[in-house]
Amino acid sequence: MRITVLVPANVVQQRLGHKKIELTLGIYAHALPAMQQDAAAKLAAMLH
Repeated sequence: MRITVLVPANVVQQRLGHKKIELTLGIYAHALPAMQQDAAAKLAAMLH
């Protein structure tokens, strides 16, 4: 699921009713590298 690329993990956690963020992150960990790349690209664009 690509939802965590568009929505912060804590928001996904709350919407899905997960009591612990570890559960959400464990399920959606595959999306985290894409989030890092997206954040790096946005920061680079702001700085240049």
